Amino acid sequence: PSGEFVACGGLDNICSVYNLNGREGATVAAELGGPAAYLSCCRFLSNSQIVTSSGDMTLGLWDINTSKRTSTFEGHTGDVMFLALHPDNKDIIVSGACDKEAR
Repeated sequence: PSGEFVACGGLDNICSVYNLNGREGATVAAELGGPAAYLSCCRFLSNSQIVTSSGDMTLGLWDINTSKRTSTFEGHTGDVMFLALHPDNKDIIVSGACDKEAR
């Protein structure tokens, strides 16, 4: 949201959040681990919250400051490949998965 952070993840099952305003360039702000499978997508809700999707069929809501998962969203029966945030209401998240469903 502020442009200060960037996040990425992948087959290591970790969402790495980097602070782009570090004194020596980009520095690791948080490493969010916990999905039982690869990380497929992530989106910032704010500078302190991020939501992730993964191959374990879940979405995770994370507190970046504590590196803790605060909520898990279940319901898909296949790997969750994508998530999108409503442009006007960050409480609305849509996920797409290999089960051919959007939730």
